[in-house]
Amino acid sequence: MDVNFETIQTDKVSMGFLRFGTGDKTFVILPGLSVGSLAPFAEAIAKQYDVFSHDYTVYLFDQPSNPPKPYSIKSYAQDIANAMVALGLSNADVFGASRGGMLGLQLAVDHPELVHKLALGSTPPHMDECCSEALSRWIECAEKHDGVGLYLDFCSMIYPESFFEENIEAFRTAGSLASDENLDHFVIFAQASTDFNIFENLDAISCPILQIASRDDKLVSLDTFIEFKRALESKPGCESYLYDSYGHASFDMAPDYPERLFRFFQK
Repeated sequence: MDVNFETIQTDKVSMGFLRFGTGDKTFVILPGLSVGSLAPFAEAIAKQYDVFSHDYTVYLFDQPSNPPKPYSIKSYAQDIANAMVALGLSNADVFGASRGGMLGLQLAVDHPELVHKLALGSTPPHMDECCSEALSRWIECAEKHDGVGLYLDFCSMIYPESFFEENIEAFRTAGSLASDENLDHFVIFAQASTDFNIFENLDAISCPILQIASRDDKLVSLDTFIEFKRALESKPGCESYLYDSYGHASFDMAPDYPERLFRFFQK
C-alpha cells in the first residue's frame, strides 16, 4: 500500500495529512489531542485502517504546525474545511477520535456539504467535569515544559490501567523527548477545547452520527455518553455503541473498531 504524508498550506495554517487507499469514496480521520506530529506513525495508522483502503481514499489531517493563539474548535474546524476544499474533498465519511470528534461535529454544523456521515470516538458533546479537570492538569504540565508529567497523566487517563502499567517506561521516554515547541503547541490545542459545547447547535447537524465510547472511560463520563445518546435518538440514522473495557482510547485498543466504523459508513 502506498502511504503518503504530505503538507497543505491554507490561507492561515500549514497542515500535514496522511493519504492512502485507492477507492472512489472519501474517508477523513480527525485525530485526538497529541504532542507532536503523527507523521512518524503514518505506516501504523494506514495498517490500522486498511479495511477502508479499497473502497476509499483515506485522509488523516495532522495538527497544524503553526497554530494561531488563541485557537478555537470552530477556527480549527474551519482550517480543516479549507484544507478539504483545497484538496477537492466533499461528502466525506468522517471519523473523529476524542477531540477530533469535536472538530467533526463543528465541521458538520458549519459545512454540512463536506460531511456525509460522522462517527465519534469517545467524544463529549461538551466539557464535563472530569474532562475539564484533566485538560487543566495537562495544560499546566505543558506550560511548565514538563513533558514526562504530561505524558504520564495523559496516558494514564486514556488507556486501560494494565496497558498503561505495561508501557509506562515508553510513555516516560516519549515525554522526556517532547520539545518545548511541541509542548507550547499542545497548550494552544488543549485550550481550544476548554469551552466546547455542541448542544446549542446539534439541531443544525443533518448527517447520521455513530457514537462510540467505553464504559470504563476515565476522561468522558458514562453519564455524558448517555446524555449525548439521548440527544441523538431523535435524529434519523444515528447509532450508539458502548464497549466495556477499552478505556478512552478504545479507538486504538478495540480490535474490531475500524470494521465497526466501516460497517456504519457502508449502510
